[in-house]
Amino acid sequence: MDTVFKAQLRSTTGSRDSFALRRKGLIPANVVGEGKPSQPVTIDRHDFETALRHHVRVFQLEVDGEEEGQQVLLNEVQWDSMGDLINNVEFKRAPKGVKVQVNVELKFLGHPKGHGEFIKNLADLQVECRPSLIPESITVQTSDMELEDIITVGDLDLPEDVESLIPADEIVCQLRPFQEEEEETEEPVEGEESLEPELI
Repeated sequence: MDTVFKAQLRSTTGSRDSFALRRKGLIPANVVGEGKPSQPVTIDRHDFETALRHHVRVFQLEVDGEEEGQQVLLNEVQWDSMGDLINNVEFKRAPKGVKVQVNVELKFLGHPKGHGEFIKNLADLQVECRPSLIPESITVQTSDMELEDIITVGDLDLPEDVESLIPADEIVCQLRPFQEEEEETEEPVEGEESLEPELI
């Protein structure tokens, strides 16, 4: 079931107005997509931050003055320069039953059996699915990895009806041997005299 959000239409925009809203415990937001004009709204800061902590990405947005709510997908969160406060939120219209393309976090679990340098080639995976089926994350199990092993996108266990948009042979992670630094030693050139002083 989608998380229901109450929103109010926002008649004014700009940094000064946005600052005033944030002081009241509100967050300025915009609803975009589906070929319709951007719709500026405000949402409750506490409710939204709670939803973020629970990794909610799909919302049923009910805007004051509109008879029907609309399903939206969390598209972007803009933070302040310190990364503490939310400046703005962007929602993307996502009609029910229509597939959307999103990036889903890859969660790496376990410790490889082999002893080497573990390299993550991908941090997230772009997938396509209906909004209600968007996974919170995709697990990458690394416990059985031996030296020189790789895990590709095709090896991932994706939920039903969730399709990867990344080629199956794309490397997700790998375990490579540690690269030892070779000590560079200068060998004397034949016929070249030593520059060291002669001991008497």
